[in-house]
Amino acid sequence: ATVIDATGRYVYPGLFDAYTPLGLTEIGGIPTVNLRQEVGDFNPHMRAIVALNVDSELLGVTRANGVTNVLSTPSSGIISGQAALIHTAGWTWEDLAAKPTAAYVVNYPREPSFAFGPQPTPAQQQQARERVEQNLRDLRAMLGTAREYDRARAAGSRAFDQQYEALRPLVRREIPAIVSADSEEQIRGVLALADTFGIDVI
Repeated sequence: ATVIDATGRYVYPGLFDAYTPLGLTEIGGIPTVNLRQEVGDFNPHMRAIVALNVDSELLGVTRANGVTNVLSTPSSGIISGQAALIHTAGWTWEDLAAKPTAAYVVNYPREPSFAFGPQPTPAQQQQARERVEQNLRDLRAMLGTAREYDRARAAGSRAFDQQYEALRPLVRREIPAIVSADSEEQIRGVLALADTFGIDVI
């Protein structure tokens, strides 16, 4: 074993932030310094690791406060992209990378809460429900097609699609999906997706 003489020193655990925009967002309200969000509902091919701002002031501040590793996560859409497990010290994104693709980030479709502001009309509530149902159908279709695409590629198909190619590790259960879900209904829906399509979810 390696013996380190810590006489007269303090030893602290390295803290871990398991879900953060660190490295992707510098100032949240300014789009040009926010690399966390992409256009479109399905971006499984977008990799947080190559979008990291290694010069971010926030990395040094976070490290100085005892956080040594974080899961840097994209957001927006239904499948936001690939989260990266990174160190908070390093000069390049290759230095920072502990696991370049640690998980896929999926936002389970849900109705807006309408907790603040004017309450929606019944017609607006119905539109919101229909939008959620359509998003769920789209998510199921995406996962189903990804599974069939993976089988075809494994069988020798040369057809290539960037989005479905990116999803192959998910449908093969090599990389899990982190799925945001709040209510019991949503959690049950996520578990049903996992059972139906044979994916691992967190």
